[in-house]
Amino acid sequence: IPIPVDWAPTENHAKLAKARGLDIGLEAAHFKGKAEEKGWVTIDWHKKFTSWMLQEIKFRQARRAER
Repeated sequence: IPIPVDWAPTENHAKLAKARGLDIGLEAAHFKGKAEEKGWVTIDWHKKFTSWMLQEIKFRQARRAER
């Protein structure tokens, strides 16, 4: 299914973001915008957003290591 208009991160997403230094509002807006732009479909948007955040954490670590 396409991302619902009223999709929002869960409390668990907020906890993960806070623990890893991510801005939950910024990540959610970027994720939702990309999902709409690219026409992504999935069965579980919350799991897809969790994966999105874990990838962002991984990318941040890689960028830090390059410095």
